[in-house]
Amino acid sequence: SLVGSEMCIRDRATLWECVCLAAALAVNNAGVGAAAGVSGLNPHWAALGNFLATLAALALGYRLGAGPAGRLLGKYALPLSGLLLILLGVWEMLG
Repeated sequence: SLVGSEMCIRDRATLWECVCLAAALAVNNAGVGAAAGVSGLNPHWAALGNFLATLAALALGYRLGAGPAGRLLGKYALPLSGLLLILLGVWEMLG
């Protein structure tokens, strides 16, 4: 099993990696949908906004990862993403 920056060496994701990513995104989007419903947002606009934000984040991540910043920070991507998730969780708890 590949971990960390070793996954960045390959050109393509495996089927299992795609299934895991799809499952994680589905759970995340279910939470976004529930939050939008509780707050009274129109579900169609919430879904469209979430879709567009996801596409923008994917495009930005691809561009940053293919450039010098991606090569420089590539070996730190996994710990940095974990730290970012922790910080976002703390922010959500405090806010």
